Order: sequence, then C-alpha cells, then structure tokens
Amino acid sequence: IECSGPALIQANRVYSNGTGVLLDRYANARVENNLVYANSDTGVLVSGSNLNDIIEAVLDGNTIYQVASPGLQVHDRLARVQVQNNIFWSSGGEAIVVAAESEPAFQSDYNLFYLTNNGNVGQWEGHNLTALPTWHDELGFDAHSVAGDPKFVDPSGGDGVLGYDSSSGRNRGWDDNFHLPA
Repeated sequence: IECSGPALIQANRVYSNGTGVLLDRYANARVENNLVYANSDTGVLVSGSNLNDIIEAVLDGNTIYQVASPGLQVHDRLARVQVQNNIFWSSGGEAIVVAAESEPAFQSDYNLFYLTNNGNVGQWEGHNLTALPTWHDELGFDAHSVAGDPKFVDPSGGDGVLGYDSSSGRNRGWDDNFHLPA
C-alpha cells in the first residue's frame, strides 16, 4: 500500500511484498488496525523524498511481524511520527529503525515488543538497542510499553507456510492466523 497524500489506511492484511506500507511525500496518514508481515525489505516505511515534504503519520493498533528486516523504518525530515498501541514482532531484525534526521519527529509508547532470534527493539543513530529497558532508558520512548509474547493462535496457519510461497508460486497467506486466543 502506497500513500502520498492524506489517507486512512485501516484493517488491511499486507504481506509478502518488498515494503508492506509506504508513506511518502505529502502523506498525512493514519495507519490503524492493519496486519503487516513477511515483507522482504520493511513492514512500514515512512519517508519524505526531499526537505520540502511534510509527512505526519500515526500508527495505531497494528500488528507488524518482520524477519531480519525492520518492522517500522522512519527516515528523512518529517513533521511527526506517532507510534502507539502496536504489536511489533521482530525476528532477527529491528522492530523500529529511526534515521538521525527523523529523530525530532518521532514519538512511541503503549506498544508490545516481541523479540525472537536476536531481534532488537530498535536502531537509533546507527546503534542497535536490544531490549525495551535500554530503548526507554537511553531515549525516553515507550515508558508504558511492554515486552512479551503476544501468543498468536497460529501465525503460519494450518499449512505451516507464512504468506506467499515463492517456491510453489502460490498464495499461502489465506490461513495465516495472528488472532489472539479467547
């Protein structure tokens, strides 16, 4: 999903792309209650194309699962990026990557971080911050966030394949189950 202007991106299932959600140029977007996973480059990318771009983004209530790539990547000069009430599952990558020029615009709190296979909470000024207490203590973000297993029912579904299966060329994402047990 690509957004270059005002938009509400809501209740989508976005998987097996290069970038799941791209907010670019003059976006003034709310990204709410989406399931974004198994994208090769990044789950959600917030990026201005030049210094005159004005981007404001709110990410609220999303589930973002990435393997060895960022769940959320923020770069370029932005007006505001507010990240709240999301589930970030990072397996071997960073849940959040914020470039130096984006730091003043970034806010994050009330999220759940699930880190597996040496996943990191975030990358700030090129340094990986591996645990939520370090992320909070060094940067002041996510004071009300928690780290833990969200206990999804069965992310890879009954067929055991997460998202699109490139070896067979078939969409296997129809049964991926990121629901929470009752």
